Amino acid sequence: MTRIAGYELAELLRQQATERQHGSQHYLEFLRHPALSVGLYTIPAQGHDPQQPHTEDEVYYVVRGAGMLYVDGKDRPVQAGSLVYVAAGVEHRFHSITEELSTLVFFAPAEYTNAPHALHLPANAALLLIDVQQGFDEPMWGQRNNPQMEQVIANLLTAWRTTQRPVFHVQHCSTELASPLRPDRPGHAFKPEAQPRAGEPIIQKQVNSAFIGTDLEAMLRQRGIDTLVMVGLTTNHCVSTTARMAGNLGFTTYIVADAVATFDRLGHDGQHHPAATIHATALASLHLEFAMVVQAAQVLAALR
Repeated sequence: MTRIAGYELAELLRQQATERQHGSQHYLEFLRHPALSVGLYTIPAQGHDPQQPHTEDEVYYVVRGAGMLYVDGKDRPVQAGSLVYVAAGVEHRFHSITEELSTLVFFAPAEYTNAPHALHLPANAALLLIDVQQGFDEPMWGQRNNPQMEQVIANLLTAWRTTQRPVFHVQHCSTELASPLRPDRPGHAFKPEAQPRAGEPIIQKQVNSAFIGTDLEAMLRQRGIDTLVMVGLTTNHCVSTTARMAGNLGFTTYIVADAVATFDRLGHDGQHHPAATIHATALASLHLEFAMVVQAAQVLAALR
């Protein structure tokens, strides 16, 4: 095994050795995907394992070295080529390292499981407010779910600004004659809870995805932003379409369930579908496929 996901293993080993010379790093994460994280974990000879039992399943592949792995009350010898599966919650640790032990660790990051674990947001994680516009207050849309959405968005926006993280406002500019979201209509304006401040980019779009016909992707790449937290309207249309494209483009994407909302829908067969059902099924379709669906409380805790 010399190459993983485009990474040369020898180069990763050299990189980790360099990092350890400048500090006490034992773990080098080199791949993170919404459902998988991979890292290189090294313990020096006669060293000890600083980790605690994890809340997710793990697979260890020993690249080099030798020692013992304690798993669920039993010791087992490991050496180059050993492949060990450790189930979530099982106590385990490496010990009795006779020569420097380097292992590849594959696991699903805790923030991507269904359990309410803490998130880990980078310092430049961007808050993307999608179509939080006054035109959605018009009765033409029908019954909406999640009436607390605006307040939750306001709380998140305050936290983002307080921690000086980037904020992007997406504004729909409808070309439909009857739409309250047309640029010449009052409903085109942002809601009071989501008013942009100077320096916060406004991305104007004419279709569901905020990436089509805009420079959003270019702006994110230029600023080195790879993590997006999405809020706004509507769950099953513009939020969903933007999240799907973000995931396909390689961005780590979060959707805040209590900071998005939608409206009742009438099916092709005439059946009425409540907004709560549309909202829930849309989020279920996105979760762990294109994005991670989280609650605002988890996001706010990650910003503290």
